[in-house]
Amino acid sequence: MTITPFSEVSQILHLGHEHLPLAGRFLLRFFHPLFCGLLENLHGFDGIGVGLDDILPHFPHKWADTVEKNGGPVARNRLLALLSSMWGWAKRKRELSLDNPTEGVERLTEQPRERYLLPAELHRLYALLVADTGQASEALLLLLLTGQRKGNICGLRWSEFDSRDAVLKIPKERMKSGKAHIVPLATPALEILEKRKKAAEKGEKFVFPAKGKREHLYDLRRPLERMLEAAEIEERVTPHDLRRTWATYCGETRNDPGPLLGHAPQGVTKKYYEQVPLAFKREVMNATVKHIIKTATLSEPGEALSSTSAASGEVVPFRLVR
Repeated sequence: MTITPFSEVSQILHLGHEHLPLAGRFLLRFFHPLFCGLLENLHGFDGIGVGLDDILPHFPHKWADTVEKNGGPVARNRLLALLSSMWGWAKRKRELSLDNPTEGVERLTEQPRERYLLPAELHRLYALLVADTGQASEALLLLLLTGQRKGNICGLRWSEFDSRDAVLKIPKERMKSGKAHIVPLATPALEILEKRKKAAEKGEKFVFPAKGKREHLYDLRRPLERMLEAAEIEERVTPHDLRRTWATYCGETRNDPGPLLGHAPQGVTKKYYEQVPLAFKREVMNATVKHIIKTATLSEPGEALSSTSAASGEVVPFRLVR
């Protein structure tokens, strides 16, 4: 039997990730540090007489357990699916003889996450985020005020910010849907970006730059956890839950959040999403952000609230809207 060198396997994995669907390559960014770690380990074992069959099976188990601690069952299952897809490509196209190391690694049952900030929670967290001047807090505020994905905000480039038209223009290469996305900005979000623009160093490419290996801000989980502790919010909240919070409060204004979230349109919604005019999106964004800030700045966040439907003008208790 021919033994495949570790260096060749690492090359195959590199090629395999290039042949993933766009959504797969988008998700792989989340696992990039682990992926690089695997490749470095494979190069380290090359030429020392250790068999791949002895080493590779341990990596998927270790990775799956690691990402599950931070991202839960969904992150675990997505990682295993990505590795399996890459390995399958290598076996089909490069005639790799080794068995798929993800086979036999347990996939967990996924429970759809429905967490969003309740009014009292939003009230406490928003006050802390506004008071803090750090760039992580401003990035978290933009998540809450735009409903966009963490990766799109953390990796936001100044070239994607149009201050004259008050929009973000996110190219298809950075969208999970694979389609370019225009996001109208309500005044509070616009003010954050304009303030950062004035303070940015000349030639800076990213809105939230970082020093070190990464060019831009990446980790919002730990800054958010510190804010949640200070706000005395015990139930777990993730950065993605801020996006879900935006969508929930958008629904309370009786608007469809889909076109503004940048979801890939499917079925009967495809034609509708593609034809939604920017002016209407801006109305929805403004109504949603107004509702969020009104809720967040109430002196008595536990009091009965109502929201006005942007579509019909009907006043309904927002807690009863889903």
